[in-house]
Amino acid sequence: MNTIPILMYHNLGHPPQGAKLRNLYVRAGAFARQMRLLRLLGFKGLSMSAAMPYLRGETAGRVAVITFDDGYLDTLETALPVVRTHGFSATCYVVSRRTGQYNDWDAVALNVRKPLMSAAQVREWQAAGMEVGAHSRTHPHLPTCTDAELQAEVASSKTDLEDLIETPVTQFCYRYG
Repeated sequence: MNTIPILMYHNLGHPPQGAKLRNLYVRAGAFARQMRLLRLLGFKGLSMSAAMPYLRGETAGRVAVITFDDGYLDTLETALPVVRTHGFSATCYVVSRRTGQYNDWDAVALNVRKPLMSAAQVREWQAAGMEVGAHSRTHPHLPTCTDAELQAEVASSKTDLEDLIETPVTQFCYRYG
């Protein structure tokens, strides 16, 4: 059985002073080195959809899945150029009703209000050959949601994003992996 690593990133850059969730940060230089190392080791970095044939065992190869949670602007500004430099693709799981806003779900723990990609920036990510996946509408604690709230958060986030990028959204990432 071929094990395929799935790399899940959140924030690129330096953690703010006092951040409680420092482990959600990878410094930009470290991220660039990780991508370079993947390529040097013969891995091809893929989006989740592109990796599905490998994950199902239909195709063999040395691949790693690259994902980003939440739709932070630093994913577009910092990660995209690095990913493209290596000829990789990646998936960004976007919180559909928070585009153009900030991380209200973890701003206190991160000790910073981080900007999220705007609708135009999400389309820019997709136009660069990257995948957009759903990550709920508002980033609630899903185990506490009612059935109706789950339907709105999960299924409707897919619909919101499909309307935004005018392409089917086939991937959903449950909060926190």
